[in-house]
Amino acid sequence: MIPSRFKQLEGKELLVVTHHDADGISAAFPFMKHFQAEIVVLPQLYKEHLDNIDFESYDTVVFTDLGMKYLDVMPKNVLVIDHHEGYKNDPRLLHPKLLGYDPDTESSASTLSNLLSYEITSCNEDLPIGLIGAMGDRQWKGSFYGLNKVLLIKSIRKGLVTAYKDLVLPGIHRRSLVNVLLESTDPFLPGLSGNPEGVYEFMERLSLNPYARYYDLDPEERKQFTTNLILYLYEKVGEEGAKSIIGERYEINHLDPLISDLKTLTTLINILGRTGNYNIAFDILRGKTSSILEAEDIRRRYVRNLSSILQSIDPISIGSLRIAIVEAPPYYSSIIAEAIRDGNTGVAIIPADEYLKISVRGPLT
Repeated sequence: MIPSRFKQLEGKELLVVTHHDADGISAAFPFMKHFQAEIVVLPQLYKEHLDNIDFESYDTVVFTDLGMKYLDVMPKNVLVIDHHEGYKNDPRLLHPKLLGYDPDTESSASTLSNLLSYEITSCNEDLPIGLIGAMGDRQWKGSFYGLNKVLLIKSIRKGLVTAYKDLVLPGIHRRSLVNVLLESTDPFLPGLSGNPEGVYEFMERLSLNPYARYYDLDPEERKQFTTNLILYLYEKVGEEGAKSIIGERYEINHLDPLISDLKTLTTLINILGRTGNYNIAFDILRGKTSSILEAEDIRRRYVRNLSSILQSIDPISIGSLRIAIVEAPPYYSSIIAEAIRDGNTGVAIIPADEYLKISVRGPLT
């Protein structure tokens, strides 16, 4: 499936430069595990980063989930695995379009890198890791399609993944209902995520125990919870947003039950990556159970901090734009933009050290 020129990596001195989100972390992982690559994780790649890389010290420098736009100024010993816009016919680029797939909906960078690793090593255990990037980049639309589907089917047939038709929210398999709603950042649940008062009010209307777990409810109660949450989201964010919480849910069978749910794991890796806890993210993917409690503590602090930020925001409205200038870590910008948009277009502006982090969510009119 993948051209042979990309498979000459075994026994080579490798440097991998990757993006800090769930796709970048999971795309770099197989190179760390199977090829003992040195890993550098970046929020963004700029020209000055390239100037600081000693390309001659490595047999191959691999860029995952970033780097494509700089191919023209990169040396020959480079391999770029990317799925973003700007595809070009370059023998150093591995891109979904090279294989006939849509880069926005059918393949992430981690899909490509984990399939590449599988074709080189024949080690199938890490195939499901490729789905983390696809989930994190919102390529899951009730199911996976394209190359993501190929990877999913391989994983299911090899007994690595079990699929269920169910509610798909981070922590739905383990956490209390109140925490599932309160701590959900992807998807963001308007009026519920980071809003304890809204969550308890929602649960009170249903006359359900907010501290029960979803799978502790009887079938009729689960149906009641799911139906009312879908109707609530339909009113808040429309049909597409309501549909985003129902579909195929996936369990990665060899991982600890606390993190084996794909949506839960993806959210955790994304938070760890964006907060700079890269080593813990890689440990989680290795299956290092001793890192789970530390990772969960980071996640809970991330959610508490987000909740505090959201409650302090007072956005201004200009036409169809709702704009907030916020003192907060830049990695919160997209969630803040989603939280404030209220059916319009949310714009979050966060002053960083030497730049402004601006995120826009919603329809531009």
